[in-house]
Amino acid sequence: MFAERVKRIDISGIRKMFEGAGPNSINLGLGQPDFDTPQHIKDAAIEAINIGLTGYTMNLGFLELRKALCTKFESENHFTVKPDEVIVTSGASEALHLALSALVDKGDEVLIPDPGFLSYFTLTKMAGERLLVFLWVKS
Repeated sequence: MFAERVKRIDISGIRKMFEGAGPNSINLGLGQPDFDTPQHIKDAAIEAINIGLTGYTMNLGFLELRKALCTKFESENHFTVKPDEVIVTSGASEALHLALSALVDKGDEVLIPDPGFLSYFTLTKMAGERLLVFLWVKS
């Protein structure tokens, strides 16, 4: 049996549209590119499998990747962060879920921009019955 908070959450409108669009549609809303994975990335994935990198990583993600991200953040985004301050997740929704769970307590106010990423509302709601304040942004 699912928890009550989960039962109250409906599938997002963008997911409903995506699922009903059909096989010849180009999805511009779920972060899925409309091109194949580049060959050098496929080759690196196959090499990783062949050398045995098939198990769980440490909780924060591979140290080499976190170091590379720190270098990228400094050179392209102009801020400095240490590798032990970086967490690699499977996607944006996981990262948002972890951040909300770590930072927001029941009764806290969470500002959610609208329009904004659809998962903000649902993930905040799932983190607990939080008091939500919507920040309306004119586009």
